[in-house]
Amino acid sequence: MSKDKAVLLEKASQEVEDAALEAQKAKDNIEYKYSKNMYTSQSQFEQDQARLQRLASVYETKLRAAQELQNEYQRTFMDSVANFLKVYQREKQYDLILNSSVLMQLNGKYDVTQEVADGLNSRYRKADGAAAQK
Repeated sequence: MSKDKAVLLEKASQEVEDAALEAQKAKDNIEYKYSKNMYTSQSQFEQDQARLQRLASVYETKLRAAQELQNEYQRTFMDSVANFLKVYQREKQYDLILNSSVLMQLNGKYDVTQEVADGLNSRYRKADGAAAQK
């Protein structure tokens, strides 16, 4: 994931956390006021409840947006890995490349994990360097 995408994802996560905290504070405030009989009218209580519902809606919206962003980045990452593996397979003339979830046991001489990780890291460094030059 590029640094820009990581920053966007971190910002979205922080916004979700902030919205959750604000909604929780509003909820706690309502419970406190209610337990201490601080509401002098039904309309005050209803206003606080309406505010809590708005804050909960904002939280849900921000959460969905952050999840969509995470899903987009995950799809981009998986596509990148798949594309890299196609090139890697062609260059190394492998008939088959398996991931660890398919295997029970592997002879170490067939394990190309580090080589693939190094290749992906090299590709990302090049992409980040090219993006930084723009």
